[in-house]
Parts: sequence; structure tokens; C-alpha cells
Amino acid sequence: MDLTPELKNAIDTLSSAYSLSELSKESACISHRYRNAERLGQRLLTTEQQAVAYAVTRMPATFGALSSVLKDIQDLVGNIKTVTDVGSGTGAAAWAADTVLAVDKITCLEREDCMRFIGLRLMSGTKTGDKTSWMSFDLADLKIPPSSDMVIAGYVLNELSSSIQRQVILNLWESAQSVLVIVEPGTPAGYRNILLARDTLISAGGYIWAPCPHQSLCPLEQNDWCHFACRVARTKQHRLSKGGVAPYEDEKFSFLVVGRYPSDKSYARVLRHPLIRSGCVGLTLCSAEGVQNTVISRRDKKKFQSAKKAVWGGRFGQ
Repeated sequence: MDLTPELKNAIDTLSSAYSLSELSKESACISHRYRNAERLGQRLLTTEQQAVAYAVTRMPATFGALSSVLKDIQDLVGNIKTVTDVGSGTGAAAWAADTVLAVDKITCLEREDCMRFIGLRLMSGTKTGDKTSWMSFDLADLKIPPSSDMVIAGYVLNELSSSIQRQVILNLWESAQSVLVIVEPGTPAGYRNILLARDTLISAGGYIWAPCPHQSLCPLEQNDWCHFACRVARTKQHRLSKGGVAPYEDEKFSFLVVGRYPSDKSYARVLRHPLIRSGCVGLTLCSAEGVQNTVISRRDKKKFQSAKKAVWGGRFGQ
């Protein structure tokens, strides 16, 4: 899902005050810091220029991933009025929640002053900004965020020390009146964070809404991990700042959605790209019965039509 015109214009306007070389240099530094961080809660971005570079180079991907997750669960979550975006960065989750769910009130919690400042600047004079308030907040302090219908923690657990992750997850859950959404990088390490959250929240009485169509142990083999992807269009400035050539990038992510009550939807999750052949479609599905490889023939007209429309990461058979 691409940036909304309002957000794209805000990023373009804000970044126009900086040269391409400045943004490219900061983008490279940010990538290096995130790749080499030791998950000890260290401060990775501390200046306004770094926050602008982050908005240019990372915000489109995080907005895309969070929007994809929220669109996937839109019919599961019901009428969400209030959202708390924890570890907001420059506000990608807040923009995604307003775009997909059209909520009434958003609270952004972010530790870094520079990120809050740029997040506020991006929202200034926008409809999303009119319903959003920003607060200084550090997850490592283990405080309880303000309660809301939905709590979103996007790309947060991967930045925390493993010693506090479980308690942070419980704190997030306590704050979510209806549903908790967690999104992590689509890497083996990111998926391990999702599995930790899944185990913790099931033990705390939560109900898995997505991506898993069941409450059982993850049926994937140890060398596999559950992740999905969204394609994000790059602006010219985004592409040049990252030294890229392609007009798009694919953001891989893992996610978890946990509710206060059981979901009334029954479905399987498509775990791989469908294999479309003449007269049949092969699907790898996660269902209540585990991971299954199934071939759907043209003879089953209804299922076959659904299978042809199936996509990696989507729901099937609902």
C-alpha cells in the first residue's frame, strides 16, 4: 500500500530543506545502526536530520506493512474508535490506522524528541494530525501506556533487550481494550519475537485473530518462519536517498493480532505464493489442522475461482 497523497506531500515538503547527499549519508548511517544494534534499547536516532532521513527512507515501508496488516484484519476488529501507537517513530502506524480504519483518536508514544518533532511536523494541518496527540514515552521504563481500543506496536520488540520483552508484551496487552497488533521485521529474529508474543499472550488469555487461524503451537518446521511482504512504490527522492534503482521495494514483515474474545471468522492462511498450473492451483495453507499442501482442481469450480485469486499472506476459504 502506497503512501497517501497527504503523507507523501508532507514528507516531500519536509525533506526539501535537505540535500540529497545529506539524506543519503544519514540513510546509510541509519541502516548500519539498525543492522548492528544489540537490542539493548540504545538510541539509534537523535537528530532532526536523522529523523527526516528515516521518514524519507523507512516510513513508506513501515506504513505499507502496517496498512497491509490492518486491511487484513479490518473485518475482524469491528468498530475501532481509539488507537495507541507505541514506539511511533515518525507516526507510520498512526497514519495507517487513520487511513484504513478511520479512527476518532490516536495517541502516539515515542521516546526520541527528534522523532516526535518530525512526526508532529508531518501531521501539521492534516486530518490525521487533528485527531492525534503525541507523548514522550520509553517502553524500557515498563510503564502502562494509555488504554485504547487498539494498541499497535510496530517494529518495537526487535529494539528491546530480551530481558524485558515479555513484560513489555504484557504491558501492551493490558493497555489494549479490544485488540493488540504487533508487527516485526520479516526475519527469523523478528519471527522469534512474534512467537514469544504469541506464547505470552495466549497464556495471558488472549485469542489469536491473525495471521494464525488457530490457537495451537506453530506447525512450521524449526528452519522456517512465518512472514509476508508488501510492495511499496518509491518516490524519486526515496530511491536516490537509498541508492536504489528499482521504482519499488518489497517490505517483508511478520505480525500478530490478538483479541480479547474469540474471532468468529474461520479461514486458512496462504503461506507461499500460489502455484498456478493448467487446470489447477497449488496452495500451502496454515489451518486448524496444521500446514497443508493442497491442489485445487478446476473441477471444484467455486474453490478453483477462489484459489486463482489467492495471494501469499492472504486468507483463504473464509
